[in-house]
Amino acid sequence: MKKFVIPSAVVAAAVALIALLTWGVATHPDTASIDSRVARHDYPVVPGYRENLPLLGTDRTASLASFHGRWMLLNVYASWCTPCHAEAPLMAKEQHVLADHHALLVGLTYQDAVSATEQFNRHYGLHEPVLRDLSGNFVHNLGTYAVPESFLVSPQGKIMALMRQGVSTNWLTHTVLPLISGRA
Repeated sequence: MKKFVIPSAVVAAAVALIALLTWGVATHPDTASIDSRVARHDYPVVPGYRENLPLLGTDRTASLASFHGRWMLLNVYASWCTPCHAEAPLMAKEQHVLADHHALLVGLTYQDAVSATEQFNRHYGLHEPVLRDLSGNFVHNLGTYAVPESFLVSPQGKIMALMRQGVSTNWLTHTVLPLISGRA
């Protein structure tokens, strides 16, 4: 009888480990998949590109696809995020540079109150359209679990570059601008 106790315990532990791994993979999308595809120049369409989300300051909804035909710098942020406060002055300046290249800064917030987001944008002079991810699903499908993060989206809705932390002038100058101006 003792011969079967140890193998049974090992089998039970192995089954539990497989179940835990399966749950982990199912509940946390592979954030590296978007990153690795971009690194391989196999640019994925933004997950949920046509999904309508509430548009801050209105009673309307919009999708990333509704900004059709334009380059977008999709900036995921929140007013409670300390690094987002550090990044915001650069984003406020950059929205004008993007506009000069017929591109658009688009904000995407989650876990943030309307009034807090509006106050944040007023404080930093941000005038971009802001989509609100109320459930967090849109953001999580991008592989985002911390903010700020930014994604350069082509006019066809493909992620051409991404920054999984606050953006820098260097990234904007050497990655974003060459792509949106066709010099890359």
